[in-house]
Amino acid sequence: MNFPRQERIFDIEEKWRQKIIKHAHEDAYYFLRAQVDGFMEGTADKTKAYESYQSSFMDSLIKHYYSYSNLVRRSFKVTFKPLLERLSEKGTTGYKVETDPLTLTVFLKNGSMTFTDSDQGLFVGVNDYKVKVSHWNEDMVDLLEIVLDECQESETIRKIDELLIEYKTEEIRNQILVTTVEGYVHMKLPSGSYKIRSCCITYFNEIFLYMETIWGSISLTSPIDIERFAELFDMEIEKIKAMSQK
Repeated sequence: MNFPRQERIFDIEEKWRQKIIKHAHEDAYYFLRAQVDGFMEGTADKTKAYESYQSSFMDSLIKHYYSYSNLVRRSFKVTFKPLLERLSEKGTTGYKVETDPLTLTVFLKNGSMTFTDSDQGLFVGVNDYKVKVSHWNEDMVDLLEIVLDECQESETIRKIDELLIEYKTEEIRNQILVTTVEGYVHMKLPSGSYKIRSCCITYFNEIFLYMETIWGSISLTSPIDIERFAELFDMEIEKIKAMSQK
């Protein structure tokens, strides 16, 4: 049976290919950045970080593939034969077909790809990670090849090392900023006239201070600029002092 061919976005628009790769790396980076507290410098933790990066990259790649492409969502799915034909162009080293569920696993020099047709739906996978998809066609081979090429372990570990250095540098900077902010408060107000409840650098890279004073409470958000913080803090103190005297 001959299935209707869908246009391959990688042949038509190379710029789309570069866009979705760029977006997938950005999504994977920020996903990993949000979890960096859980990763330490040990090998096991870096392996876990690598797996998280690869899975996030793959999720994002397929999501952006659907978004950027103009594919018509048809109810048909391609059989394994067209997939094998496309894969034969990639230098496969072997493949196997399993049942229950029906799964095609293809081995390449830098990893493996799987295509599964089960009662739960269609799944594609790279190495040990699988993603559910609404349909598949030969373009999925190109997508999975991108995952293998773009998420090579040595290169991804290098990115993780850079992320850890960046995180530690930022953490030290934030600690210095918080200490400076608290020091300014201590310098401006008499001892016993206030209590700092929260002082931190927010996710949005701003200084946040919440404190209670004998004149009232202060909730202050400031840019990462101590001089600007000092100006805003002085204004807030004057304001609550004036209000307390009314």
